[in-house]
Amino acid sequence: MDIAIQNKIIGRIIFKLFHNVPKTAQNFQALCAGEDYLCYVGSKFTHVFPQYIIRGGDITSFDGSNGESIFGKHFPDENFKNKHNKPGILSMVNAGPNTNSSQFFITSVALPYFDDKYPGGSSCRLKGHRKRPETAIKRHKTTLIFTLFRRNPPFTGRFLSPGYVAFGELIRGMDVINIITNYGAVTGKPPVDIMIVKCGLIDEN
Repeated sequence: MDIAIQNKIIGRIIFKLFHNVPKTAQNFQALCAGEDYLCYVGSKFTHVFPQYIIRGGDITSFDGSNGESIFGKHFPDENFKNKHNKPGILSMVNAGPNTNSSQFFITSVALPYFDDKYPGGSSCRLKGHRKRPETAIKRHKTTLIFTLFRRNPPFTGRFLSPGYVAFGELIRGMDVINIITNYGAVTGKPPVDIMIVKCGLIDEN
């Protein structure tokens, strides 16, 4: 992917996709190649959270509110075996279970909380966490990011279950990611246009 800020190319990012999520990888590859009229070219990184993630891939509304996969509007979560354990992890954006489309995010730091699971009815809430208040405070900040991060999240006062499908990792272009994160804000909305101007597939050989 070649990335431009305000129509000026700042560099290229290259990913290696994981083999244990073939359907998710296939969707991303097809959207990079521009198959079936759907393509990432011209879409923007609509949300940039400092020291968390950058998010893009809305190929239908171009504002981070929508998206579409090669399998239809949404496709199911494949598995959660891959971890968000370092910068440069490529993962799917969703609005809840089994709502993957074209939107994706890239971590700019390790985010182990994205691998946590908080089932409904958990006693671990934003308020009243009695057993480990220091954990509640630390996760409170992360929860607010989750709330802003999902496309249409209702804020219920509970931690949102992350449940994001990681399907690749950055192998070139962390300098580009770092440039993009300089335009981040707590609301996630960058003040400039950050656009994918070219993308495609590279032979591993």
